Amino acid sequence: MANKFSDRDWRLKQFQIEEQQGGRNSGQKKEGDEEMDIMIQSMNDYVVNLTTTIGSLPNYINFIRKPDDPAKTPEQNQIDQATVKNALDNLKDNTALLIKMYKYFTKYISDKYKYKG
Repeated sequence: MANKFSDRDWRLKQFQIEEQQGGRNSGQKKEGDEEMDIMIQSMNDYVVNLTTTIGSLPNYINFIRKPDDPAKTPEQNQIDQATVKNALDNLKDNTALLIKMYKYFTKYISDKYKYKG
C-alpha cells in the first residue's frame, strides 16, 4: 500500500530543504543596510496610506459639496464633515511624514554612501 500524503511532513521537508540551501529562515546574517530598508518600507507605507485615502475621496464628493445637506440630519452632516476632515488630516499627516522621511533618506544615503543624486 502506498504511503499516505502528509501535508505536515511535506512542509517540514520543504523547510529543511530551504534551511540547507541557505534560505530566508536559515539564520544567516542578512546582507544589506537594515536602516535603509526600514526607511524605504516607511516611505512605502506612507504612499500606501496616501493612495488609500486619495482613492476614497470620490466617496466624499457629496459630503464636500453639501456640508449641510438638508436631506440629512444634523448629526449625519456632522459625521460626514468629520469623515472629510479625517481624510484631509490623513493626507496632510502622511504627506508631511513622507517628505520628512525622504529628506532624512536622501541625507542618509548621501552621508553613508556618498550618493549625489
